[in-house]
Amino acid sequence: LGEGVKAGQLSPFHYFGVPDEGDYAAGPWSRQSGRFDEMELTRALATERRAGNALEQWRHRGGTRGLGFCCSQHHADYMAGFFRQRGVRAVAVHAGPTSAPRANSLDDLRAVRLELIFCVDMFNEGVDVPAIDTVLMLRPTESRIVWLQQFGRGLRRVEGKVLRVIDYIGNHRVFLTKVQALRPLVRLL
Repeated sequence: LGEGVKAGQLSPFHYFGVPDEGDYAAGPWSRQSGRFDEMELTRALATERRAGNALEQWRHRGGTRGLGFCCSQHHADYMAGFFRQRGVRAVAVHAGPTSAPRANSLDDLRAVRLELIFCVDMFNEGVDVPAIDTVLMLRPTESRIVWLQQFGRGLRRVEGKVLRVIDYIGNHRVFLTKVQALRPLVRLL
């Protein structure tokens, strides 16, 4: 979020912690690397049941322009396809060959020709789309910094905007760090 942010410069937000049925204790965490195993995590997250829940959350709580942060290229492609099949204008943007063009997708999101961009390892920082009114946190992260960067994509203040953050929290061990990370943001509103 950067140094020098003053009170009133951030958009107000609603934070929705959504129960996540993913079992992070059993499979996707690798004790050897101290990180999530991408293939196992994708297998746990790119399911019809979870995508259906995300679509329901988007329709119930989301706005008109959003970013969905995914755990892998396959996860982003899966989510974009699932949403498109159900009438939502969505694409996946990532570093792989199946990605939609990054710049065009951002332009289309700004112009509301797109409703959602599902991304992986992109847009954590350095993207400026002030009208983003929804952030879907569809992947766990061990990094408080990455989580705040993703959250921050929607915090750019635009008159009348209220950011909606839909975060799949589950019972993952880093949930409390998210709550702690929100404290300074609340003071800046």
